Formats: sequence, C-alpha cells, structure tokens
Amino acid sequence: MGIKRKIFEWSGGHAIFILVITAFLTLILGFFALRITMDSNIQNLVPADDKVTAILKQHGFEDGTYRTLILAIEGKDKEVFDLEGLQLFQKVIQEIEALDSIKESISPFNSISFKKDGSRLVVSTAGLDGKAPRNQAELDDFKKSFTTDPTLAGIVRSEDSTIISAIFYCNQIENAQLFMQSFSPIIEPLREYYTVYATGDYVFTARTEQYMSKDLSILLALSSVCILVFFYIGFRSLRAVILPFISVLIGTIWSVGLMVVFGIKLTMVGIMMPPLVITLGTSYSIHLLNEYYRSMPGKMSDSRWIVLGVRRIAGTILMAAVTTAAGFLSLLTTSLSQTREFGLATAFGIVSCAVLSLFFLPAVLQLLPAPKTRYAALVRKGPLTQFMGGLAEKIYVLRFYVLGLLACTAVIFFILNPKMTHQSDYLNYFPKKEQIVQDLTYLSGRLGSYQPVNITLKAPGNQKDYFLQDDVLQKVSEFERQLLSNPSVQRIRSYPSYLKSINFIMNGEATLPVNRGLSMVVSRLFKVFDQQTTDAMAKTFINQDYSEITINCIVRNPKTGLLVNDQAFSDLYKFMNASIEEYLPSEIENEIWCNALIYLNLSTIMNRDQLVSVLISMLSIFLITLGVFRSLRYSIIVLVPLAFGLMMNTIFMIAFGIPRDMITLMVSSVAIGVGVDDAIHFMLQYIKQRKRQKHNVRLALVATLRIAGRPILLTTVSIFAGMMVLTAASFKGIAVFGLLVSVVLVSTMVGTLIFIPALLAVFGTGKD
Repeated sequence: MGIKRKIFEWSGGHAIFILVITAFLTLILGFFALRITMDSNIQNLVPADDKVTAILKQHGFEDGTYRTLILAIEGKDKEVFDLEGLQLFQKVIQEIEALDSIKESISPFNSISFKKDGSRLVVSTAGLDGKAPRNQAELDDFKKSFTTDPTLAGIVRSEDSTIISAIFYCNQIENAQLFMQSFSPIIEPLREYYTVYATGDYVFTARTEQYMSKDLSILLALSSVCILVFFYIGFRSLRAVILPFISVLIGTIWSVGLMVVFGIKLTMVGIMMPPLVITLGTSYSIHLLNEYYRSMPGKMSDSRWIVLGVRRIAGTILMAAVTTAAGFLSLLTTSLSQTREFGLATAFGIVSCAVLSLFFLPAVLQLLPAPKTRYAALVRKGPLTQFMGGLAEKIYVLRFYVLGLLACTAVIFFILNPKMTHQSDYLNYFPKKEQIVQDLTYLSGRLGSYQPVNITLKAPGNQKDYFLQDDVLQKVSEFERQLLSNPSVQRIRSYPSYLKSINFIMNGEATLPVNRGLSMVVSRLFKVFDQQTTDAMAKTFINQDYSEITINCIVRNPKTGLLVNDQAFSDLYKFMNASIEEYLPSEIENEIWCNALIYLNLSTIMNRDQLVSVLISMLSIFLITLGVFRSLRYSIIVLVPLAFGLMMNTIFMIAFGIPRDMITLMVSSVAIGVGVDDAIHFMLQYIKQRKRQKHNVRLALVATLRIAGRPILLTTVSIFAGMMVLTAASFKGIAVFGLLVSVVLVSTMVGTLIFIPALLAVFGTGKD
C-alpha cells in the first residue's frame, strides 16, 4: 500500500480528529488574525537602501522622507485676521504641536519675517514673540507686516492673504487613523470662525485605511455571497456551496494569523492576499467536490468511496498547489519587503486551502448523509458537462484558427506593451468628490503646492564662500529663472530668491542686490537662520561656510493642480538636469532629491521586480511540471494560460487607459496563480484520459473537458461574478483590482479550455 493511500485511508477513518485539529488551529490563528494591523503609507514601501532616501537623511530628514500635515483657515463672513480667531488658531497649533507625532511646525506667528525699519533690515518672527496678536494694536501691526512680506507668500499665506496656514513636520506614525482621532477634535473649534482645510500625508493615509478596511470588507462579503449563489446554480446542493466557502475562509484565517505571528502588516500590496486566497483556494474545493460526485456509486454500503475519490484527485490538487505556491514564492526574490511578505503569505494560504480541501472537506463529507443520485447525474451528464464535450469537438476541428487567434493576441501584446503607462500618485485612487482631495486641490491653487523638488549645488572642492560670489549667484539666479519657465514649477525658495525678496523689501526691486553690503547682511543672517527658524526645508538653503546651497522648487501638475508624478515627473527631472548642464558651471556638483524621485525609483523597482518574479515563477513552474510530466511539450503548454492571462491583462489596461501601479502589478500574481492552477488540473486529467482512450487525442480532449472543464468553468464564472462586485467600490484601487482580476480569470480560463486543447490537438499526437 502506497504512502498516499495510507494517509488518505487513515484520514478517512479519523474524520472527527481532523475536524478537532482544524478547529484548534483555526482558533489559535484566528486569535492572532483579529490583531492584524494595516499600513497603507506608500512611503513605507521604499527599500531601506534607497539612494534618494539616503540623500534625504543627509539633509536632516531622519526617516529618509519628509511627512507634512497642513492646516489652513479661510475667513467665512469676515476676513481671516480676526483677533479671537487668530488666538484660537494659535491655541490649536500648540495643541497639535503637543502630539507625540509632531516634530516642529511653521505657523503665521513663528515664521521668520523680514521688515524695513528706516534704512535697517529687521528680522523677527511674524507674530510678536512668535505668538498671535493679543490686542487690536498688535493685530494691526501683524496684519501689515504679515501681508507685505513676500517671503511668507506660498508658505503660510496665500498671495492675497485670504488664507493662512500652519505646516507641521511629522515623525513616522504607526497608526494614522488613531492620530487623526486625536487631531480632528483639536481643529473642530476653528470651524466656528473659519472654513478649515486639513491635508497632508497622514490625512490621506488614514482615509486610505478607512477605504481599505471598511469598503473592502463590505464588498468582499457581497462578493462571497455572489460566488456562493453561482456555486449553488452549478451543483444545486447546499454542501457544495457552504463547504468550499468554509474551507477557504479557514485558509484565509490561517494566512492572516500567520502574518500577525511574524509581525507582518496588511499593506497596499498585502491587502490583495485575502481575495487571492479566496480565488485560488475555492478552486481546490470545487475540484474535490466535482470528483466526490463523480465517484459516488449507485449503491452505497459505506463511505469508502469518498476516500477513493480523494485519492483520485489528490495528486492533481497537490500538484496545482505546489506549482502555484512556487509561483508566489518567486516574489521572495524581489527588492521590496512588502512584496516578499505578500508572496509568502499567499503561498501559505494556497497550500493551506489545498490541505483543507484534501482533509477537512472529506472529513465533513464523511459525517454527512450521502448525497442524492441526481446531484451525481448533474455532474456526470448535466448540461454543462455536455456543453464541455461539444466544445472539445469544436476546438479540435477549428484548432488552427484557434492558434491563429493566440498568435494575433501575442502580436497585439508586443505592439501595445511599450505604450503602458505608470502611476505612483495615490491621489488617483480616491473619488473626485472626496473632500480631502478637493481641499488639496483648492489649497494648491490658492495657497500653493506642497510638493517640493530640491536641487543641492556644491562648490568645486567644497570652496568656502563660493556661493557668496556675485557672478556665481547671478548664474544660479538665471538657472532658477529657467526652472520657473517650466509650467510644473510653481515657485522657488532658495538663498538667491530670499536675496531678491529682501532687496524688494529694502529697495523695491525684486533682483539680486547691487549693494554688496546688503548681500553681506543677508549672508550673516542666514548663518544663524537654521537656529531661528522651525522651517526644516529652509535650514537646508545654505550651509555654514557657503559652499553648498539648496534650491527648493515647489511643483504641481499644471493640468490637475495636484502632484507631479510618474511620466510628468520624469519629464520634469530630465528638464532640470538639462537646465543644470546649460546654465551652471560644470565644476558645480549637483544632486536632485525629493519624495517624488523616491516614488519614481519605487515604480522602477516594482516593474523590475515584477519582470524578474514572473520569469522566475515561469521557470520554476516549468521545471516542476517537467519533473512530473517528463515531457518538454506538456511543460511548455502548461504555461500558455499564464502567458495569455498576462498578455490580455496588459492589452486591456492599455486599451482602457489603466496605468500600471502597485495594485495592478499584483494582478500578474493572479494570472500566474489561476493560469497554472487550471492548466495543471486540465493537463493531469488529459494525461489520464489519453491513456484510457489509447492515445486518441480527440477522444482524450472530449473526456478531459467533460471532467475537468466543468469545475474550471464553474469556479471561474463564480469568482468572476464575485470580483466584478468590487468594481462598485468608491476607492478606485479596489475597483480596478476587481476589474482586472475578472479579466485575468476569464483570460486564463480561455487559455486552459480553448488554447491548451488546440495546442494538444496540433502538437499532442507524439509519444508521451
């Protein structure tokens, strides 16, 4: 007696023990699963050794990035300069500064302001002692100096001074929603006086987590109901509906619980794991139930026929699970830890569902009454089974036309693939009517963008006082003028720009000072500027020996008014580098650094990782199937549904203008998982049927499609309907994921049920 037979014979006689062990593991891992936390901050996807991140750390941003929170107010029925309102604004700012996650802030009151007092330049905080006005006289003085200082425009006030704001620099926050629960009540009293706007990294992170947790949970529940309805239509049996669902639910709980045990959070990548486990895990249960009904004898004296049915399908399920898991484990070769964690958790979930389908499901079936014979007849000779047999006959006759269609798809893919666009702008995931997006759009237009791109210039040989030289400053000023000619560059903050603004305050001319004395005064002021200002970015404008300056370019997308990302940022980056070559002396060293460059690198990394992981997964799947089938021909054919799914996904995305991003990249994993899973089920059944049909390819294909085609079609249609429910999500990321998964499900099914039979009909006539 073989090992496999012994194992399943034993499990068949110990059904209750298996159910107890399953319940025990589910309770333990379920306890941990309830403690899963989310991390929807895209910045946390950045690898620790990212070069741009290292540059940010060099410039004083300890986390390798800068996270800001913006609070702005605009007058309702009266102007913004209201005595009580400003005092309340200061109180709110102080309460926000007291939160653990806030490092420092720039406000209308503590900002460094420049004033002219006779022939002297006076430098002080915009508010007296850095505080809000305490009486009408102080209010009048504050309003006058605050609204006339050009260095404050676009930072803490709008050009027309109708909106004022405070900018908070934040530490890394573990729980954005918890932070917002503390932040929101603090700012609420302001609404009595002003229209209040709050935006920034953690405002969006918290809202993203709300969408990901609440919307996805509700939609997955509706999706599951839809899947169950189609299962009932396919089998007309409650056990065929409830048991597969329970099986994949347990597998998902095990996967999430294991993530918590190993300290893994649900990220923008990892959130796709539960739908994937449900999608792939359901397939194993359906194939087992299909064999369960097919193996049912006319007369039943005991339940040994269930064990026989499990033994028949066990090899196919295990083979499919191993190859699919190997495909996801290929993600362990990627650069991003979150992608590696996603691959590991999904592979565990798939193997769990396969094991559950072979042990938990039969154990439950052992304890249930035998099904009625009409259910078995529906599986063996029902309309869907008959349709599959007829489809096989048609494909055999039209095999060359079918392969021509496959070739045309490949040609279209290679033509369109270079036109694929990329996106890392998380704002595009939100509905256009989302309040936080509208607030950011409004503030970007009125107050100015908050997206910086920094250019640091270093003197040749670290020469001291290099950037105090008039000719060097003039060249830098011309360079800045060239940067401002680009429609994406909204404004510039730098040492030369401050020189121009101060010259305007003192002499009424917005140019570099002709008076050497004024330049020297300003240079001395900047020597202690980093000790006076709470503006983290302003501290980088010039170093202590004037051998290094940083130009802070504030940019925004001129079309949308929001962030400059992906191709638009790539074009801006090229423009900046070309301008550096044209306008600055070649001996000046330079480096461009900003969050957008990190995201651009992240897109590059993710695309590279996807290509590498797909190639490795295809290679590993090929080698595994080659070892099992011992046929080069079959091992290559098995990869066709996977390849067709990937091609159709790309063609669909390009045709409908869907860019590639961190969510859509994960759809490739679905193509790998579903494509290989269905193909393995089909191919192993074909090998069996070919032996039974004495190597008659046509009859073998008819028998294979009648047996394996039914569960493949049923699983695909059911999950397709369930995934389409996700397209109703208001969060675009979830909706697009549901749509693309649906496309991949149908494509891989077509690859398995149509293209594999056509390939076997043409190339499957030789010896195995």
